[in-house]
Amino acid sequence: MISEAIINLLQKVEKQEPANIQVIKDLEDKIDKKLPKDYKDVLLHTNGFVGAVGENGWFELWKAEEVIDKNHGYKFDIELPDILVVGSNQGGFKYGIDLRKQPYRYMMVDPVSMKEDLFDGGASFEELLVKIGEGVLDRIQY
Repeated sequence: MISEAIINLLQKVEKQEPANIQVIKDLEDKIDKKLPKDYKDVLLHTNGFVGAVGENGWFELWKAEEVIDKNHGYKFDIELPDILVVGSNQGGFKYGIDLRKQPYRYMMVDPVSMKEDLFDGGASFEELLVKIGEGVLDRIQY
């Protein structure tokens, strides 16, 4: 179950059908780790979305069944093997989950420099969405 805050932040996005629980389990099997509950809850609400988040943000959340292929296509699986990238701002930067230690943290990743520490998205998917929605990306110094 996703929070009311997440539902409000995603009011303007184009949502997909909910993910099948087996698709999420398959993703966990492929990465050999359990995904954060809040991320799984979002996928069970909408298996991917694209659009405006909050007042000042943009986010494309990839479908669960696309995550592995997209990580491979961008070479994240080689360059940043402990970061699972799950989406994009469609402006060049990607959003991922740092799987190195629990509790997991969300982050922004630069696919060119392969820097994973540009933006701490917080400890929850909701916190990531709030930061995106507030336009935090516009204030980051690269």
